[in-house]
Amino acid sequence: MVGGLTQVKEDWGTFPKNLALDRPVLVFDNRGIGESYIPRSASEHLAYGPYTMEQMAEDVLCLASHLGWNRFHLLGISMGGMIAQRTAILGPTRIDKLVLLCTTADGTPERGNEFLQNLLSITGDNLPDKQEALHRMMVCLYNEEWIASNPEHFEQILKEYPRHQRGSRAIMAQMRGIAEHHITEDELRSITQPTLMIHGVDDAVLSVRKGQHIAQYIPDITFHELPATGHQLIDIAEKYLFERISAFLNNGRRQVQRSISRL
Repeated sequence: MVGGLTQVKEDWGTFPKNLALDRPVLVFDNRGIGESYIPRSASEHLAYGPYTMEQMAEDVLCLASHLGWNRFHLLGISMGGMIAQRTAILGPTRIDKLVLLCTTADGTPERGNEFLQNLLSITGDNLPDKQEALHRMMVCLYNEEWIASNPEHFEQILKEYPRHQRGSRAIMAQMRGIAEHHITEDELRSITQPTLMIHGVDDAVLSVRKGQHIAQYIPDITFHELPATGHQLIDIAEKYLFERISAFLNNGRRQVQRSISRL
Protein backbone atom coordinates (compact mmCIF):
# COMPACT_ATOMS: atom_id res chain seq x y z
CA MET A 1 0.00 0.00 0.00
CA VAL A 2 1.61 3.25 -1.20
CA GLY A 3 0.61 6.47 0.53
CA GLY A 4 -0.01 9.93 -0.85
CA LEU A 5 1.52 13.37 -0.42
CA THR A 6 2.65 13.89 3.23
CA GLN A 7 1.02 10.57 4.19
CA VAL A 8 2.65 8.34 6.81
CA LYS A 9 1.82 4.69 7.38
CA GLU A 10 -0.27 5.51 10.46
CA ASP A 11 -2.66 7.56 8.30
CA TRP A 12 -4.09 4.36 6.81
CA GLY A 13 -5.91 3.78 10.10
CA THR A 14 -7.59 0.37 10.43
CA PHE A 15 -7.81 -0.22 6.68
CA PRO A 16 -4.60 -2.32 6.32
CA LYS A 17 -5.55 -4.46 9.33
CA ASN A 18 -8.90 -5.27 7.74
CA LEU A 19 -7.27 -6.22 4.43
CA ALA A 20 -4.70 -8.29 6.34
CA LEU A 21 -7.36 -10.69 7.62
CA ASP A 22 -6.73 -12.96 4.62
CA ARG A 23 -3.41 -11.77 3.12
CA PRO A 24 -0.10 -10.22 4.18
CA VAL A 25 -0.22 -6.44 3.87
CA LEU A 26 2.73 -4.03 3.78
CA VAL A 27 2.48 -0.35 4.69
CA PHE A 28 5.54 1.88 4.76
CA ASP A 29 6.65 5.51 4.76
CA ASN A 30 7.73 7.02 1.46
CA ARG A 31 11.24 8.47 1.38
CA GLY A 32 11.71 11.55 3.53
CA ILE A 33 8.46 11.07 5.46
CA GLY A 34 7.63 9.45 8.80
CA GLU A 35 10.28 6.97 9.90
CA SER A 36 11.92 6.55 6.50
CA TYR A 37 15.43 7.66 5.66
CA ILE A 38 15.82 11.18 4.28
CA PRO A 39 18.17 10.99 1.27
CA ARG A 40 20.63 13.85 0.92
CA SER A 41 22.44 15.21 -2.11
CA ALA A 42 25.88 16.80 -2.20
CA SER A 43 24.33 20.24 -2.00
CA GLU A 44 22.56 20.79 1.32
CA HIS A 45 20.06 23.30 -0.02
CA LEU A 46 18.98 20.72 -2.62
CA ALA A 47 19.03 17.88 -0.13
CA TYR A 48 15.37 17.07 -0.47
CA GLY A 49 14.59 16.34 -4.03
CA PRO A 50 12.69 16.29 -6.10
CA TYR A 51 11.61 12.78 -5.22
CA THR A 52 10.56 11.55 -8.64
CA MET A 53 7.83 8.97 -9.13
CA GLU A 54 10.49 6.76 -10.76
CA GLN A 55 12.66 6.91 -7.64
CA MET A 56 9.75 6.07 -5.37
CA ALA A 57 8.61 3.27 -7.69
CA GLU A 58 12.10 1.81 -7.46
CA ASP A 59 11.78 2.10 -3.68
CA VAL A 60 8.63 -0.05 -3.85
CA LEU A 61 10.27 -2.70 -6.01
CA CYS A 62 13.42 -2.80 -3.86
CA LEU A 63 11.42 -3.07 -0.66
CA ALA A 64 9.34 -5.92 -2.09
CA SER A 65 12.51 -7.70 -3.22
CA HIS A 66 14.01 -7.27 0.25
CA LEU A 67 10.95 -9.02 1.67
CA GLY A 68 11.14 -11.79 -0.93
CA TRP A 69 7.94 -10.71 -2.65
CA ASN A 70 8.60 -11.59 -6.28
CA ARG A 71 4.99 -10.90 -7.26
CA PHE A 72 2.39 -8.91 -5.35
CA HIS A 73 -0.75 -6.81 -5.56
CA LEU A 74 -0.15 -3.06 -5.44
CA LEU A 75 -2.46 -0.35 -4.09
CA GLY A 76 -1.73 3.36 -4.32
CA ILE A 77 -3.72 6.40 -3.23
CA SER A 78 -3.31 9.91 -4.68
CA MET A 79 0.47 10.43 -5.09
CA GLY A 80 0.79 6.77 -4.14
CA GLY A 81 -1.36 5.99 -7.17
CA MET A 82 1.11 7.90 -9.34
CA ILE A 83 3.91 5.83 -7.85
CA ALA A 84 1.89 2.64 -8.35
CA GLN A 85 1.34 3.38 -12.05
CA ARG A 86 5.05 3.93 -12.58
CA THR A 87 5.85 0.77 -10.59
CA ALA A 88 3.57 -1.27 -12.83
CA ILE A 89 5.39 0.13 -15.86
CA LEU A 90 8.90 -0.42 -14.44
CA GLY A 91 8.17 -3.90 -13.06
CA PRO A 92 5.37 -5.37 -15.16
CA THR A 93 6.15 -8.97 -14.18
CA ARG A 94 6.16 -8.09 -10.47
CA ILE A 95 2.62 -6.72 -10.13
CA ASP A 96 -0.32 -9.12 -10.07
CA LYS A 97 -3.26 -6.74 -9.64
CA LEU A 98 -3.31 -2.98 -9.39
CA VAL A 99 -5.61 -0.77 -7.27
CA LEU A 100 -5.62 2.99 -7.94
CA LEU A 101 -7.47 5.40 -5.64
CA CYS A 102 -8.16 9.07 -6.48
CA THR A 103 -5.05 9.56 -8.59
CA THR A 104 -3.85 11.00 -11.89
CA ALA A 105 -1.57 10.21 -14.82
CA ASP A 106 -0.05 13.70 -14.79
CA GLY A 107 0.85 16.37 -12.28
CA THR A 108 -0.85 19.21 -14.12
CA PRO A 109 -3.10 20.94 -11.59
CA GLU A 110 -6.79 21.04 -12.41
CA ARG A 111 -8.12 21.41 -8.90
CA GLY A 112 -6.49 21.43 -5.49
CA ASN A 113 -4.99 24.94 -5.54
CA GLU A 114 -6.58 25.75 -2.18
CA PHE A 115 -5.27 22.46 -0.75
CA LEU A 116 -1.72 23.19 -1.94
CA GLN A 117 -1.79 26.77 -0.65
CA ASN A 118 -2.81 25.58 2.80
CA LEU A 119 -0.19 22.81 2.70
CA LEU A 120 2.49 25.37 1.87
CA SER A 121 1.25 27.49 4.79
CA ILE A 122 1.65 24.53 7.13
CA THR A 123 5.19 23.84 5.93
CA GLY A 124 6.22 27.49 6.35
CA ASP A 125 8.29 28.50 9.39
CA ASN A 126 6.69 31.80 10.29
CA LEU A 127 2.95 31.15 10.17
CA PRO A 128 1.42 32.21 13.50
CA ASP A 129 -1.46 29.77 13.34
CA LYS A 130 -0.60 26.57 11.47
CA GLN A 131 -3.55 24.81 13.05
CA GLU A 132 -5.96 27.03 11.14
CA ALA A 133 -4.19 26.25 7.85
CA LEU A 134 -4.21 22.54 8.73
CA HIS A 135 -7.97 22.70 9.31
CA ARG A 136 -8.53 24.40 5.95
CA MET A 137 -6.33 21.85 4.20
CA MET A 138 -8.18 18.91 5.74
CA VAL A 139 -11.54 20.38 4.74
CA CYS A 140 -10.29 20.22 1.13
CA LEU A 141 -9.48 16.51 1.53
CA TYR A 142 -12.90 15.56 2.86
CA ASN A 143 -16.39 16.81 2.07
CA GLU A 144 -18.59 18.95 4.28
CA GLU A 145 -21.24 16.25 4.64
CA TRP A 146 -18.74 13.72 5.99
CA ILE A 147 -17.16 16.25 8.37
CA ALA A 148 -20.59 17.20 9.74
CA SER A 149 -21.47 13.53 10.27
CA ASN A 150 -18.10 12.59 11.80
CA PRO A 151 -16.94 15.58 13.90
CA GLU A 152 -15.05 13.54 16.50
CA HIS A 153 -13.22 11.50 13.85
CA PHE A 154 -12.31 14.67 11.98
CA GLU A 155 -10.96 16.32 15.15
CA GLN A 156 -8.88 13.22 15.86
CA ILE A 157 -7.40 13.41 12.36
CA LEU A 158 -6.43 17.04 13.00
CA LYS A 159 -4.74 16.06 16.27
CA GLU A 160 -2.84 13.11 14.75
CA TYR A 161 -1.39 14.93 11.75
CA PRO A 162 1.33 16.91 13.62
CA ARG A 163 2.41 13.89 15.68
CA HIS A 164 4.35 12.30 12.83
CA GLN A 165 7.48 13.41 10.98
CA ARG A 166 6.42 15.36 7.88
CA GLY A 167 9.38 17.62 7.21
CA SER A 168 8.67 20.70 5.10
CA ARG A 169 11.60 20.14 2.71
CA ALA A 170 10.61 16.51 2.19
CA ILE A 171 7.05 17.58 1.42
CA MET A 172 8.36 20.13 -1.07
CA ALA A 173 10.45 17.38 -2.69
CA GLN A 174 7.34 15.22 -3.03
CA MET A 175 5.41 18.15 -4.50
CA ARG A 176 8.15 18.76 -7.07
CA GLY A 177 8.01 15.09 -8.01
CA ILE A 178 4.25 15.33 -8.51
CA ALA A 179 4.70 18.40 -10.72
CA GLU A 180 7.07 16.40 -12.95
CA HIS A 181 4.83 13.33 -13.03
CA HIS A 182 3.53 12.39 -16.48
CA ILE A 183 2.48 9.03 -17.85
CA THR A 184 1.65 8.93 -21.54
CA GLU A 185 -1.36 7.25 -23.09
CA ASP A 186 0.91 4.58 -24.57
CA GLU A 187 2.39 3.91 -21.13
CA LEU A 188 -1.10 3.56 -19.67
CA ARG A 189 -1.95 1.07 -22.41
CA SER A 190 1.13 -0.92 -21.40
CA ILE A 191 -0.31 -1.51 -17.92
CA THR A 192 -1.88 -4.90 -18.61
CA GLN A 193 -2.54 -6.00 -15.03
CA PRO A 194 -6.19 -6.25 -13.94
CA THR A 195 -6.82 -2.84 -12.44
CA LEU A 196 -9.44 -1.47 -10.07
CA MET A 197 -9.78 2.32 -9.90
CA ILE A 198 -12.02 4.30 -7.56
CA HIS A 199 -12.45 8.08 -7.58
CA GLY A 200 -14.74 10.45 -5.67
CA VAL A 201 -16.99 12.63 -7.81
CA ASP A 202 -16.58 15.56 -5.39
CA ASP A 203 -12.79 15.25 -5.14
CA ALA A 204 -11.56 18.83 -4.59
CA VAL A 205 -7.87 17.91 -4.94
CA LEU A 206 -7.80 15.73 -8.07
CA SER A 207 -10.82 16.06 -10.33
CA VAL A 208 -12.71 12.88 -11.18
CA ARG A 209 -11.79 13.70 -14.79
CA LYS A 210 -8.24 12.67 -13.87
CA GLY A 211 -9.52 9.18 -13.05
CA GLN A 212 -11.71 9.06 -16.15
CA HIS A 213 -8.65 9.79 -18.29
CA ILE A 214 -6.74 6.83 -16.84
CA ALA A 215 -9.77 4.57 -17.27
CA GLN A 216 -9.83 5.29 -21.01
CA TYR A 217 -6.43 3.72 -21.63
CA ILE A 218 -5.60 0.93 -19.17
CA PRO A 219 -6.93 -2.13 -21.05
CA ASP A 220 -8.23 -4.25 -18.16
CA ILE A 221 -9.79 -1.75 -15.78
CA THR A 222 -12.89 -1.47 -13.65
CA PHE A 223 -13.59 2.15 -12.75
CA HIS A 224 -15.98 3.27 -10.01
CA GLU A 225 -17.09 6.85 -9.41
CA LEU A 226 -18.37 7.54 -5.89
CA PRO A 227 -20.91 10.38 -5.64
CA ALA A 228 -20.77 12.86 -2.76
CA THR A 229 -17.24 11.67 -1.98
CA GLY A 230 -14.11 13.76 -1.57
CA HIS A 231 -10.43 12.96 -1.93
CA GLN A 232 -9.72 11.11 1.31
CA LEU A 233 -11.45 7.88 0.32
CA ILE A 234 -9.93 5.74 3.07
CA ASP A 235 -11.94 7.58 5.73
CA ILE A 236 -14.98 8.66 3.74
CA ALA A 237 -15.78 5.32 2.10
CA GLU A 238 -13.79 2.78 4.12
CA LYS A 239 -16.46 0.05 4.20
CA TYR A 240 -17.18 0.39 0.48
CA LEU A 241 -13.46 0.32 -0.38
CA PHE A 242 -12.83 -2.72 1.76
CA GLU A 243 -15.65 -4.67 0.12
CA ARG A 244 -14.70 -3.67 -3.43
CA ILE A 245 -10.96 -4.15 -3.03
CA SER A 246 -11.29 -7.47 -1.20
CA ALA A 247 -13.63 -8.84 -3.85
CA PHE A 248 -11.30 -7.64 -6.60
CA LEU A 249 -8.20 -9.19 -5.06
CA ASN A 250 -9.93 -12.45 -4.14
CA ASN A 251 -11.52 -13.06 -7.52
CA GLY A 252 -9.69 -14.89 -10.29
CA ARG A 253 -8.48 -13.06 -13.35
CA ARG A 254 -11.45 -11.62 -15.17
CA GLN A 255 -12.13 -10.98 -18.82
CA VAL A 256 -11.16 -7.52 -20.00
CA GLN A 257 -13.75 -4.96 -18.95
CA ARG A 258 -14.07 -1.21 -18.73
CA SER A 259 -17.06 -0.19 -16.68
CA ILE A 260 -18.22 2.80 -14.66
CA SER A 261 -20.32 2.26 -11.57
CA ARG A 262 -22.28 5.07 -9.93
CA LEU A 263 -24.05 4.36 -6.66
